[in-house]
Amino acid sequence: MDATAEIFTSTPAFVGKKVDNLANAMSKIYRSDGGGTLTAKVLSAFRLQDFIKMTAKKFPAFSEKVRALQDIIMKRQGARDKKLEEVKKVYRKLEKNAESVP
Repeated sequence: MDATAEIFTSTPAFVGKKVDNLANAMSKIYRSDGGGTLTAKVLSAFRLQDFIKMTAKKFPAFSEKVRALQDIIMKRQGARDKKLEEVKKVYRKLEKNAESVP
């Protein structure tokens, strides 16, 4: 504790551009709007399956919630893919009709 106090008191004044530079650096690490750039990059390295495996033993309730979230995401993605295929099918028919009409 004394060493920390000594470091803070022995450094030059922390004003002006130094404060701005620190604030900019901190905003690159974590933003107050909930999404942090560094945090997002670290968490994006994990797939949900890996995250579930990592948390299964120590946090089983949390792991189940993540598994439920994964199921919801997969169902939504499946519905999106199905709708996209339907749209493509209609587009192909319209394109074929457009070719036949001069």
